[in-house]
Amino acid sequence: MKPKTSFLLLFAVFGIGLFALNLKVFPLGVDYHYFFYRALEEWRQGHPIYTLDYEYYNPPWTLLFLEIFAWLGKKGGQAGLLLLTFAILLQSWQRFSTNGYSKAWSLAIILFNLHLVDLWLRGQIDGIILGGVLLMYVGLRRSNAYLLGAGWTLALIRPTSIYLIGIYSIWLAYQQKQLWKALIIPVTTLIL
Repeated sequence: MKPKTSFLLLFAVFGIGLFALNLKVFPLGVDYHYFFYRALEEWRQGHPIYTLDYEYYNPPWTLLFLEIFAWLGKKGGQAGLLLLTFAILLQSWQRFSTNGYSKAWSLAIILFNLHLVDLWLRGQIDGIILGGVLLMYVGLRRSNAYLLGAGWTLALIRPTSIYLIGIYSIWLAYQQKQLWKALIIPVTTLIL
């Protein structure tokens, strides 16, 4: 079996188990239940999300992204978010890690730490932000302005987490003469 095929098979088996575990065993995440899913329900009913009785800080396109998981229900949506976070973590590990012993150690550090457990149990969206950083990296490496713009859009869900790398990526896009083309997706998303 090819290494890529075995990696995909391992992810599929582990991912289905993780999805089922989150759906049946894990409690409903506090942040997902009280902030993200609640704001999504209010938004579906036509209420303005920034004037609710609790404070919603994320940009509106976060709700568009979470709408993808909403058809799974509250618990299923959180399980889908968990699976997406896991997939983005593995893809980031594969992209950024080096070969040798450090590759195995870095995977162990990524998967077995309390911060990751906290993200999963609370139902956080930090995996989506990491996906934005990964898209920014791939877009810059391939000189693909559209991937870079999509990365900026996802990473701007929480701008305080990526402002230094965001400014650096803007500078690199300017040097590659791709800045205006890369701004198409974020500006279009902001207008919508």
